[in-house]
Amino acid sequence: MSNRSGKKANQQTGNRRNQKGAEHRDHTEAPTGDSSTSSRSDYLHPKNHCEATCKTEKDWWDRMKPFVEIAGGLFLLVYTIFTIFMWSANSKAANAAKEASETAARQLEISERPWIRFRSSEKYDTPIQISAGKGLDVPGQFINTGKTPALHVRATVFVQIVGPGNDADLPGKNQPIPEPGKPFPKGGYHDQLIPPQFDWSPALYPSQYTQFTVFQVMGPYNGRNIPLAITNSQYQNLRQGKSYVAVWGEVWYQDIFGVNHWSKFCKAGRPPWKVPDAPSKKCVEYSDVDNNE
Repeated sequence: MSNRSGKKANQQTGNRRNQKGAEHRDHTEAPTGDSSTSSRSDYLHPKNHCEATCKTEKDWWDRMKPFVEIAGGLFLLVYTIFTIFMWSANSKAANAAKEASETAARQLEISERPWIRFRSSEKYDTPIQISAGKGLDVPGQFINTGKTPALHVRATVFVQIVGPGNDADLPGKNQPIPEPGKPFPKGGYHDQLIPPQFDWSPALYPSQYTQFTVFQVMGPYNGRNIPLAITNSQYQNLRQGKSYVAVWGEVWYQDIFGVNHWSKFCKAGRPPWKVPDAPSKKCVEYSDVDNNE
């Protein structure tokens, strides 16, 4: 009985010790568990903060990104349009400058170019002499009224006695007259007459002139060109003012810039031809000059 009581007392004492040891372990381990949890919390806290902050920033950029892209697109469009307008303005300015330069060059060439003009006998007091049975000789001049020399001057000149009620047998406005050394086309006044042709080289300077005489010439006869004599009826009509003399042709030359020029002329008058007074509208309309630049 005493042994049972002792065992029971020992068991109670051991249980109390185990309970105290468990409590002691609980108190001993509790700080360790709290410290580990606290450390993990301290370690994980910054990550949770970054995630929240980064997510906020990302949400802001996602919202703003379409507007930024639209703004960038609009800026690019405006810049492109501005560039096109600038290019167009520069191109127009360049074209205007080029045209101004070309216009100035043309004006310089026109103002400085030579001008060859036919001058008939009334200008230098050399009257036409007419006699029945003799040839018709008409003096004339080509004078350079321009500012620079005329190069390679050559001319083809016709002289014709125009009968009562008729007009000069001039070629059409666009019908060319052959230069010296070139054949004449068939048809017209020049089939019966050979016109004098002239070739002056190397140059005709400003205010300088070349003087010559044109005359009617028949076709070759025994290898010679025969002057065409004035008939009695032609002589009488000329003396009475019923007929007149027409001198017409074309002159070709080149300027110092290498540009080719030409001048068509026609003079109509009655002997002694102090004044070209013949009423020939066709003769007036025939005269023309080039506009080559």
